[in-house]
Amino acid sequence: MIVHPTYALLARATPKPLRGVAHRILHHRLGPGFALDLQAFRDRRVLIVGPARTVEDDLAELGCAGFDTVVRMNNGLDTPIAAVPGHPYRCDVLFHCLTAETRPVAPENLRRAGVRLIVHRLPTRGDFLRTVAFAGDLPPATDLRIAPLDHHRALCRRLGGFAPTTGLVCASLLLASPAQAVGIVGFTFFTTRYVPDYDARDRTDAETRQRVRARGHHSPEREARLLMQLVDEARARGMEVMLGPGILAAAARVGEALPGCDGDPAALPLGGTDRRAGTGNGRRP
Repeated sequence: MIVHPTYALLARATPKPLRGVAHRILHHRLGPGFALDLQAFRDRRVLIVGPARTVEDDLAELGCAGFDTVVRMNNGLDTPIAAVPGHPYRCDVLFHCLTAETRPVAPENLRRAGVRLIVHRLPTRGDFLRTVAFAGDLPPATDLRIAPLDHHRALCRRLGGFAPTTGLVCASLLLASPAQAVGIVGFTFFTTRYVPDYDARDRTDAETRQRVRARGHHSPEREARLLMQLVDEARARGMEVMLGPGILAAAARVGEALPGCDGDPAALPLGGTDRRAGTGNGRRP
């Protein structure tokens, strides 16, 4: 999505009292162009690489020669993982929250990783302006899309009101896509710290668990339960889904703390994108 510099400036510089007006103007003109079309993943074999310290073991167990698309999140853009297929920084698709809690997305890092598509996982009004501003700084080879708002809301419902992590937004969309196969590694639902270089805030597993609990923004138990449900739903539709052993072990641990699921059990909508027919720019990542 190419954004005219005037639109990027409007999104970046509009004072707070006028941001609602700026959003209406920009969303009317640019909103449809930012829609993520899951048809871009049709027949792909997608490997989702999370940042948990178990990722190397997960990759060794799954093997990664059969995947043609590598997807990473946030600081994963500039975090080397030796076992990633291709090269340690490889990232074909980047899901990102574009907030101050993550490192800046540098154009040189996008080029080094080979990023062809960035998906902004936050679809709210203020986040849309951030998307437009960010698009103005992207290199031409990198496309930018936004996760569907309906999908995000459905995730929140199924999480009982908690916010989904970038990893869950990513996995849920790809599990709902027409991809041929999805492999997921490097997720432990905050029961372990991150790999080195991803986030220096936590030095131990206990610090990670304590930090997430203190914020109260995410629910590791509900995320674990929901991800396992989404995996079952994808497999029931005929998708091949492979999970790293670290994910299975962590899901079993944290899932025991949540005997029931208070979220909406209905299948997730795709935010206007039908799995059988594309509805927008189907540019493949």
